[in-house]
Amino acid sequence: MSAAVRAQIIVAMSVLVLCAAPAVIGWLIIAYGVNVPYWDQMMIADFLIRNHGRAFPAIGDLLAQHNESRIVVPRILFFYLARVTGWNVKYEMGLSLVLAGTVAAAVCLLTRRAFDRTTAAAASAAAALLIFSPVQWWNWTVGFQLVLFVPAVMLACALLALSRSRVTIAAAAAAVATFSFANGIFLWLALLPLVWASGRDRKRCWLTVGGWTGAGIVTGALVYRGYKAPAGVPPMTLPYEAPGRFTAYCLAFLGHPLSWTRDLYPTIAVGGLLVVVFGGCLAVAWRQRRRAALEFAAFGLYAGLSAAAAAAGRLRLTLAQALEPRYTTLSIYLGVAVILLIFATASPRVQAVAVAVMVIAHLLAVRAEWPH
Repeated sequence: MSAAVRAQIIVAMSVLVLCAAPAVIGWLIIAYGVNVPYWDQMMIADFLIRNHGRAFPAIGDLLAQHNESRIVVPRILFFYLARVTGWNVKYEMGLSLVLAGTVAAAVCLLTRRAFDRTTAAAASAAAALLIFSPVQWWNWTVGFQLVLFVPAVMLACALLALSRSRVTIAAAAAAVATFSFANGIFLWLALLPLVWASGRDRKRCWLTVGGWTGAGIVTGALVYRGYKAPAGVPPMTLPYEAPGRFTAYCLAFLGHPLSWTRDLYPTIAVGGLLVVVFGGCLAVAWRQRRRAALEFAAFGLYAGLSAAAAAAGRLRLTLAQALEPRYTTLSIYLGVAVILLIFATASPRVQAVAVAVMVIAHLLAVRAEWPH
């Protein structure tokens, strides 16, 4: 088989995956989604009732704290989507799919800038398989959970902006993420290496990083002004207070989307393997001076920081709480980062092996989650 024919087959299969992966989630939402407000959506019901008849929600209602977050942007989405659909929450599930599709499209654009056409198609398809993974079933079938997809979209948009050295646009995206969900604030840290790299000289780098840091501090201060710990939330656990359990929680959190079981210790092992491969790929990329690796690594840093935050806030409940299915939309981006970094740093043979392993792990993880 000639190289040209092989490339055409790879591109065709990649396009098939890019079409089939979101189609599967669309079917899952249609088949299993129910038009009934559930859990946090009851608080959205209060918000919608208070603002019924308004052209735009009251600022106080938009800025009100929701658990540990200020979900300003999602509230605006809920408000106008309810206005158009009569508050059919299945449309919120559909919007989650659209948001995930936006992330996948951004990944396609990033890979096209970094790789040749064939490699970009294969890398995008492998990433899309995780972005649209059914292991996120809780977040696909509960409309309120679209709040978890907004920061990922803003991260992808910021990466596209920084790939063109548009730091101001990236900062705006990070601010939107911060006012969408609690972990959106981690975009300021996950994108910092790229912000540094966007400077043309050392002086410009320091100025850019200083401005970025200042904007992040101001945004964070606005979000947490008047913050009150929600009732029923346990005190935070800092890493030095229980280093072993804290690490185990983070690794279980990160390993869950690609684990073949819901048992805690094998999932911790999967998370540890992903972290090791992530670190190894970064070391290789550093030696090879590959800028694209910084863009892909941001997804992994975002997932890792989200894991640490979840461990700090939830470790006092139970270690097994790291396996909550609603966390997978945050943790799955470590897998996305790993597969993209492998494409950026490894030989074609290693890339093929990595994709095969990832596909098998993904299918086994879906099989483990499907009964739930």
